[in-house]
Amino acid sequence: TIVGRLTVCCYSSLALFFFYFAAFGGCLWSTNCEGDLTISTDPSTSGIISPGASLNVTCRLSGTYHDRSGLPLNFQPSGSKLSALNINVYQQQGLPVKVVNADTFATAQISSFTSEHAGEYSCVYTEFSGATKVVDLRRSLTLSLAEPPNVTKTQSVIHANISSSFQLACESRGNPAPLLQIVRQGQVLSSLPSGRRLVFSEQDLQVGSAGNYECQATNSMGSDSHTIQVIVQTPPTQALLNGAVNVPHTGTLQLSCNASAVPAPRITWTHNGSSLSQNVHTISSSDATFSTLRIRNLTLVHSGRYRCVGENLLGSTQKDATVVVQVPPDAPQAVSVSQVETTAVVLSWTPQFDGNTPITRYHINITNTASSTIRSESTADSSASNVAISGLTPDQKYRFFVQAENAIGRSAFSESSAEIQTNPEAPPVPLNVQVTDIQPVSVVVTWGIPTFSPRQGSLLSFSVLSYQSNNISHSSRILASAPTATSQRVDGLQKGTNYTIVVFSHNRALMSNDSGAAMAKFRTATTVPGAPRLFDPDQVSANSLRLRWAVPSDDGGVAITEWHVQRNTPLFETKVPFNQLQYLFSNLQPGMDYRFEVSAINTNGRGAAANFSITTPTIGAPPQPLLPSVTFSTGQSLQITFPAGSHAVQEFVVRSRAMSSSDGDWTSITVPGSETQACLTNLQPGTNYFVRIAVRTNNLLSPFSPRLPAATNQSGFSAPRLTLLKGGTSILVARPPCSSSQFVVQYRLANSTTWLNTSASSQSVRLVDLHLNSTYYVRVAVLDGQAHQFSAVSAIQTPLFTPESKGFFSENMILACWIV
Repeated sequence: TIVGRLTVCCYSSLALFFFYFAAFGGCLWSTNCEGDLTISTDPSTSGIISPGASLNVTCRLSGTYHDRSGLPLNFQPSGSKLSALNINVYQQQGLPVKVVNADTFATAQISSFTSEHAGEYSCVYTEFSGATKVVDLRRSLTLSLAEPPNVTKTQSVIHANISSSFQLACESRGNPAPLLQIVRQGQVLSSLPSGRRLVFSEQDLQVGSAGNYECQATNSMGSDSHTIQVIVQTPPTQALLNGAVNVPHTGTLQLSCNASAVPAPRITWTHNGSSLSQNVHTISSSDATFSTLRIRNLTLVHSGRYRCVGENLLGSTQKDATVVVQVPPDAPQAVSVSQVETTAVVLSWTPQFDGNTPITRYHINITNTASSTIRSESTADSSASNVAISGLTPDQKYRFFVQAENAIGRSAFSESSAEIQTNPEAPPVPLNVQVTDIQPVSVVVTWGIPTFSPRQGSLLSFSVLSYQSNNISHSSRILASAPTATSQRVDGLQKGTNYTIVVFSHNRALMSNDSGAAMAKFRTATTVPGAPRLFDPDQVSANSLRLRWAVPSDDGGVAITEWHVQRNTPLFETKVPFNQLQYLFSNLQPGMDYRFEVSAINTNGRGAAANFSITTPTIGAPPQPLLPSVTFSTGQSLQITFPAGSHAVQEFVVRSRAMSSSDGDWTSITVPGSETQACLTNLQPGTNYFVRIAVRTNNLLSPFSPRLPAATNQSGFSAPRLTLLKGGTSILVARPPCSSSQFVVQYRLANSTTWLNTSASSQSVRLVDLHLNSTYYVRVAVLDGQAHQFSAVSAIQTPLFTPESKGFFSENMILACWIV
């Protein structure tokens, strides 16, 4: 078998010539005759064509069988001429197609495919040297017309006896061969993926086998179905007049049944499988087909299944009746008490056997253990298994008993619940509450011990509640240091703030109320302010700088009125209004060390100072640069982009430190002035950093820029940058910034769950052989010994077609489209 290209070279052997010619066809007597004849459709198909579709069937000759000028080929070395190119397309008789011939191909153009176009298409190419056939190539393909399924509808109803079997066939035409399924009540019983006939059978039929069975046929052109009803036939059954009976234990049970049969049946009774005789029970019959059973003096043992059996020579049939004898309920169990309050509790229990009839209510006996008095209550909700009991006496001990009742009678009382004690009433408020030793953030509270009544129980402890007088949501409660203490220090207060203090007494269940007698109001003391927060100075030059600061978190409890600003060399002091948070120092000396201080002032005086030290630039040093920007971040690196500048930069000096570290922990790197970016590496994931830069020109260093806040990612890094290359079937993925030279790329189709992997050490990697008109997801990870967590995913959509697939672009052309 020869597939593809065939080269046959023969110089002298006539026998070998005829062997290759007869076996393969092709080119003979030539040393340079390579090529092939192909037949194909456009668009490409599987051979099954939709009605009305348009397509071309093309025979194409490739290789060196002819030259492109269309002239006859010279045969070397003999020099004889081969006949001109001859390609023939054979089709069915009367096929309405248009045939186009060219030097290297012939095309049959079909504008609207019908059944007339179905069949085999063949291409034959022959060449002769004189009268001798030297080339003989033949190719063929078969096309067929697609058609929707058409289910054969020959059978609509099938009758079958119970315990027998049935068989049904599902047949359908269609191209391609349809999927055949037999479905009942939404469940597929049998399936044939591709075929014309599907047979389904079922043995040992039961009543549940009856129903509608649907034959379904489906292919790419549509679907069709046909329903067959299966009827299962069963023998007759007898009727029971009273199938279920509820009867009180004081009543009489009466059951009746009938059975029709020829000859007349014999009727017998059983109870829970045991025969009932005429001697013990009352059994009467009005005729051969009807029987009545009567039982008096009922107990629970008479409950159960009663069976009436009718039988004759042809067989037997039977029916059951369920009898329930109703009695008083059993006593409830597991009586328990919860949610104990001052005068109320919640009582719960577990219901028991209801006597075969619903419980209508429960009765409760309440016993005061100390006085032995008994109180009774009844529930209105028959389904309840708990009830709220009120009207009890505070701080008393009780036991509870529960009794169930139904329509037949009452049960015995349950066993006693566990003994419980009701809560006491709220205790009295503490006496003579006062506040002493008032400090900026603490005070001492004192009080007297009140007298408790018997209903209020006994003193357990005291607690102190403090809150801002205008905002009770800012409150704090602490327990006194000892159960019977009469004083307590309260800490954690705010300076210069109005507070209210409330003292509560506690017994074992409740605490006292917040009446005025237990309250005291006061205002905490004030202090000088805390130190303000200094920012990095800006507008730094050899002779001046601007100092900036923020209001301190602690104003001392009194409003700040102004700022004290000081320079140490030579000493300079000034006052700045409160609303001015900056000061410009001028007339400074180049290259000199300075220390600046700022402190806040309120009515209590001047607070602690914040200070900042700096060395002014020398004459000719570059000015302070602008802030850089963070353009990319990972879990362990930051990419810094330098601000644009018009002066020549010898190098950049980049400093960084974690915000949680001190000013002495700066880490510095230098970057050539020709660079526009710098990478800060070996950082901690999920950490906030400060970044500052300075520039060096003519070996003179500028002041450092203000601090730039920046943060590393928790892990991983940003989504990759993607470029869709010309043609649309490949993507260029750039290496992540600030990463090592080795990185890995994963990509997949949007509708797939399988990631494909590739890795590279260059600046980018190209993903090729992608599908057109598809969405791809791409992510990257940097390899550093082992793969880090992958980045976020980027998505890219490939185009609907490539320039080459449409045939109207050259190799160096692209099509640009836009919306105005």
